[in-house]
Amino acid sequence: VGWHYETGIQLLRLILSGVFDRHPQLQMITGHWGEVVLFYLERIELLERAQLGLQRPIKDYFRQNLFYTPSGIYSQQYLQRTVDIVGVERIMFSQDYPYHPAMGGAARSFLTDSGLSEADQARIGHENWETLIAPLSK
Repeated sequence: VGWHYETGIQLLRLILSGVFDRHPQLQMITGHWGEVVLFYLERIELLERAQLGLQRPIKDYFRQNLFYTPSGIYSQQYLQRTVDIVGVERIMFSQDYPYHPAMGGAARSFLTDSGLSEADQARIGHENWETLIAPLSK
């Protein structure tokens, strides 16, 4: 599980070093529900007391510059927590093949069993990706 923490630390370093302040339109996609740091966001926000010189509250970077994917971790609890923190518009479905192959309709069931509206399922299933890449296809 070390790569989850290492990747999460790198995401946090990007934020704290001001990369997103210098490049406010930069968008990144992270796997495994934000590589742990998303679930520590309330604790991470305490760093704001250090007056880091960021232009926005730390939570804003997580809500405006990052997209989150399950990467094969089909947890309804993680999905709901991510929706609560960043909203449906920041989540994109992804698979983690070959590490966690989706067999027997697991991918579809993950969304259909989520309790999310069909519109929100469509956003996660494909629309958020289409919105993200739309400027690139022009």
